[in-house]
Amino acid sequence: DGSPVPAANLEQILKKYLDAVEHVMVVGSGKEFLSCMLTLKTKGSEAASRGEDPAALGPAKDELAADSLALAELFGSEATTVLKARTCSKFRGEGLLPLFAKANAEIKLSSQQVRRFSILTRIFSVKTNEVLASGQLNRLAIKKQNKNIIDGMYQQKKAAPPK
Repeated sequence: DGSPVPAANLEQILKKYLDAVEHVMVVGSGKEFLSCMLTLKTKGSEAASRGEDPAALGPAKDELAADSLALAELFGSEATTVLKARTCSKFRGEGLLPLFAKANAEIKLSSQQVRRFSILTRIFSVKTNEVLASGQLNRLAIKKQNKNIIDGMYQQKKAAPPK
């Protein structure tokens, strides 16, 4: 409805239900509904959280970590990488969507519930200036670097209905 939302609070609720997700950032200021961008837990995100350089892992940096793999396997998804998870209907529709429904049920206010999401293909990190030294998301940098993805979530005419 265009009113301000407590994005950080909403992100904490979402993360509580989304074990496979490393970072979540809610967007939609001034929009008719909220969306979010997700980064999945990967071998690269685990390396980054240990202070290591994910690039040193080569292509393995995009392989799903244990929590993400567990979600894929639970719903019969063959996804083993971020790219495969991003396009897998079982991972997205049977794995993530019901978890969003649970989070939205806790959020209660329909104007603050998340209606769309996009799985990003790369992790947020301090090195890319998307995570601050404090560990908080650099919201401006993330919005700027992912403008096309954010715009794309709002180009479809109709948002998912409230659950």
